[in-house]
Formats: sequence, C-alpha cells, structure tokens
Amino acid sequence: MPKPVVKNDYDLKLKRISLNLHNIIYVIEPILKSTNPIANNFLIIKKTTMPSIKKTLDMTPVGMIFHVVKTPMETNGETLEMEWELLPGNDGTPVHIHPYAIESYKVLEGQLEVNTNGEWKTLKQGEELTVNKGVPHTFRNPLDTVTRVYNIHSPAMEFYNYFEGLCNIVDKLSSGKKEKLKMNLIAVTYLSMLMKKYKEEMVSVNPPGFVISVMNRVGKIMGLKV
Repeated sequence: MPKPVVKNDYDLKLKRISLNLHNIIYVIEPILKSTNPIANNFLIIKKTTMPSIKKTLDMTPVGMIFHVVKTPMETNGETLEMEWELLPGNDGTPVHIHPYAIESYKVLEGQLEVNTNGEWKTLKQGEELTVNKGVPHTFRNPLDTVTRVYNIHSPAMEFYNYFEGLCNIVDKLSSGKKEKLKMNLIAVTYLSMLMKKYKEEMVSVNPPGFVISVMNRVGKIMGLKV
C-alpha cells in the first residue's frame, strides 16, 4: 500500500530554520542594544537614515545650525558627519562624554574653543582635535563672528536621532525659533529626558548624572515626551 503524501521535507526544514532564526534575533537584539551598541550598528542605521532625514538642523535660538554632510546610511553606520555653524558667543553644550564613540572637530572658519578634561584649547582655521571615548568635553565659539566646524561622530550610532530630538525641543521651547531659548526648569527637564533616551550616545558630566535622572523622572510624571 503506498505511503500517505506528506509535505516536502525540504520545505519543512526551511520553515524550521526560518523560525529558529527569528527566535535567535528576538533574543539577541535586546542584548546587543543593551551591551554592545557598536555591534548593533546594523540595527540602528535603519532608524537614523529614514527618507525624511533632515539635512539641516536649525537651532538658531541656542546659537547652532548643523548641516548633515554624510548620513549613517551613506557611511554604513561608521560616521555621522556634519558642518556646524556656531553663532557668535555660542556656549556649546553641557560637559558630557560619549561612552562608545569618538568625536572630532576641524575648524573651517573662525575659531573654536574645546574643553577636554577641564582644560580649554583654542583651535584656529585648519586645526583639528579628536576627543576619545569617555573623555569629558564641551566647546564654544569665542568670536563675535560665525565659526564653521566639520564635526564627526564615529560610529554613527543614534547621534542623528539625538540631534534631531534636540532640534525639535529647541523649536518647541522657542516658539518655532522666534525667540531665544530660555534655560528654565522646563528646558532642563526636556534636555534631561533626551539625554536619558540616548544614554549610549550622550552622558552628562555637568550637571551630574543623578540630576539628569531626577529631571527625567519629573518629566515622565509631567507627561512630557521627547
């Protein structure tokens, strides 16, 4: 008597392999995200390179305009490259570190003062400086004219998303760039929430981490979103 017809063994094996791969990815994706953001670049590129990516992040109310030169998609996640316009008297950002990324500055026009480990260094046109992982740093424009800087974060990670989020906060709190951003309690709360959201990219040194954590919690209680 002939054997009953069964589904092709090859098809069954393919289905089992596909299911196993799906299960493996489901398990390792959160592990990669929490322990090795660099190895996880292939997961974050798709988030940072959507077709709607903005080529210019205009943050005039805080004295900065960032022009995206090379997106994470264009560099296969290796770098995010931007040309900055720092307006006269720009004070940069709070002192911070990048736990998993290197940042570099090259002055294209004007001057840039960079603080690393508490010491200021002035960069003139054509000069550059690299800040290694985990080194506290910030920057400022000491001139009364615009300073242009070529800036690179490597690897790209989710830095574009962070800067886009920063731009959105500036827009929201400056009435659509109509007024200078006031660094009040609401602004500090929003910025703290943004840093906590992208803690693998940015970690505040001053103000210290516990202040950022408290303000992040306050923002969540208030129902704020970043």
